[in-house]
Amino acid sequence: QEKMVGIIDSSNLSMPHKGLAKALCLGYKHDIDQITHQQFKVAGITHLLCVSGLHVGVFATLIGYLLFFLGKERKQAIIKCIVKTIAIWSFVMITGMAPASVRAGLMFTILILGSTFFQKPNHFNAIATAALIMLLVNPMNLFDVGFQLSFAAVMGITSIGNSMRRLIPRRNNGIIHRFLHWVWGLLCVTTSAQLATLPFILYYFHQFPLYFMLANMTIVPCAGLMLG
Repeated sequence: QEKMVGIIDSSNLSMPHKGLAKALCLGYKHDIDQITHQQFKVAGITHLLCVSGLHVGVFATLIGYLLFFLGKERKQAIIKCIVKTIAIWSFVMITGMAPASVRAGLMFTILILGSTFFQKPNHFNAIATAALIMLLVNPMNLFDVGFQLSFAAVMGITSIGNSMRRLIPRRNNGIIHRFLHWVWGLLCVTTSAQLATLPFILYYFHQFPLYFMLANMTIVPCAGLMLG
């Protein structure tokens, strides 16, 4: 992590942008100024400043694309599973092993194992298993704000978000329809995560991010591209 922080420090970015790049890519939040942090908090996108499911998901997707030459045969699927698991945990360790990144790493590992050896892995089982492992390692994680927000968000996306997404099924493969379905999917994810984490946000931070929907639907896709 220190080596990669040094690479960003040697770039031509401005100091605020260097701090933002370190937080986005490496979970290194020490150089984020208070003004930037407050702006992200007001917009409801502070989750971008710590490595979470979004970051690990983008990384896992990139690794999957790089392994395109491996087919679906048993041996090749197992090789892809091993490579993706090692890559994901290397990334989680580089980014400091924060509760959110460990949770995401555990979940993706369980889902990868499930999709490799079973037909349809159960997402709720993956979430529960990740929580159980983290609490067995350190029971005090239960009182960590990041742990609570992280699991609340992913539970909201898995339950509320998936239910919302099914309200408008995909009927054809037209470009416009696919784009609208993609926008609807973003809206479902954003709304469900915010609803699930709202009690914790109000309790811990005593504020409601009014711009969360607009910010998440515009900034998060761009953040995914930047991370890639």
